[in-house]
Amino acid sequence: MHWFAVRVSLFVIVASPISGCAGAGSDAVPAFSSSLGSLGTSYMSAGVKGARAQLVYLSAFVAGTVYVYDQQGNGQTPIGQIGGLSAPNGIAVTARGDLYVASQSKGTVSAFHRGDTVPFKVFTGGSSLRGVAVDGNGTVYANNGFSNQIFVWANGSKTPTTILTPAFSENCDYVAVDAQNDLFVDSIFGEFDEFPAGSNTPVKLFKYGFHNAPNGLILDAKQDLITSYADGTIAVYPKPYDGTTSATFTHSGLIYAIALSKSEKTLWAGNMTGPGGTVGQSYSFPGGTLLGSTSSVDIADDTIFGVATYPPAKN
Repeated sequence: MHWFAVRVSLFVIVASPISGCAGAGSDAVPAFSSSLGSLGTSYMSAGVKGARAQLVYLSAFVAGTVYVYDQQGNGQTPIGQIGGLSAPNGIAVTARGDLYVASQSKGTVSAFHRGDTVPFKVFTGGSSLRGVAVDGNGTVYANNGFSNQIFVWANGSKTPTTILTPAFSENCDYVAVDAQNDLFVDSIFGEFDEFPAGSNTPVKLFKYGFHNAPNGLILDAKQDLITSYADGTIAVYPKPYDGTTSATFTHSGLIYAIALSKSEKTLWAGNMTGPGGTVGQSYSFPGGTLLGSTSSVDIADDTIFGVATYPPAKN
């Protein structure tokens, strides 16, 4: 199935009520069955808060659920889940372990302490949110997936303090921040911009020359930009961000979001067409060897628009 068709079809699920699904702005959960636990329910095992926990989070758009897995193993089932969410999209985890979840239909970002299922803070005032990132100052960024707007919540504010506009005119796809609090954003047509820390003025970086639309954006400790493309390519772009790649590998399936482990030796991806359905998959990085897959989210045509790890990579 073509990337654009898949994305549009999933967005329509939220935009208008259909059988078994909630309409825009509703907290109701789609009436699908799952072998992972009742949808809409939330639970966390004790291990999620453990001092040595190594977690991977997957946000399932249709299920309205963020699933939590142990990074170790193959075929592992969830050890926790946050249910009852409204069209969860991008997710991010801070060094403290706080989880941030962007809601497309509500235009909010909900923040959860590690192991909790009730948010300690909800950021409002966004619109059609897709990607989310949190910088070292506690500033939250989330982009509108249907425009080129980036909403900014400065530390201490629950409503937007700024709205940034990239140099490109196409819809934003994802956002990411580095250790220097520089903000990066890509468009659905593969353009990449940077907002240097403290600046509201975008710097144009590059536009892809040979891939299809990007479906994820992260950084590593070397400040390399890493993105996944709809044609099955994971690409690594080092500074000066001129479009030159230092590594690439291809995968099978339809991947929408990626995250690195703390060691940066493993890349996690949400694969809509993995073994048995929608799964989280781990690859060696930057080599690209498939290491394993989680159990299936087990919901037909669900999509993982957000992947995050704890501890996160030191980008």
